[in-house]
Amino acid sequence: MVRTLWIWLLSNLGGTALLALDFSFKYPTDLAVPLVVGLMVALLSLACVPLAWPFFAMSRHACTELRCRLLALAGVLVVFGVAHMALLHWLPIGPPSSLLSFSRPYLGAAVLAVAWLYRPRQKTSKVVYA
Repeated sequence: MVRTLWIWLLSNLGGTALLALDFSFKYPTDLAVPLVVGLMVALLSLACVPLAWPFFAMSRHACTELRCRLLALAGVLVVFGVAHMALLHWLPIGPPSSLLSFSRPYLGAAVLAVAWLYRPRQKTSKVVYA
């Protein structure tokens, strides 16, 4: 559950930062827009955390380096797709491309968070002192 929340936090912080950076180049006076969008996305995506938790729990138990990362990445993509479709279905947002322009930074940040959290690590050996 902790890794799921870490991925949620990192993807929301990174996605909001990327969205704010993108907005600052196009519309320098509208910095509040990506921050409000980031807050809304964080609240809506928190409801999707229970959908992602089984993927990350399975990746912890059946963890070889590549399988672990692929399972976590599949969890991110499935939850992103479900959340994207739910938003298109329940909210009058318009064409899917308009929502994708706002959600693409969050998907990128989530993929980077999975790549960082599930990166290969060196095995530590225990040193026994005599």
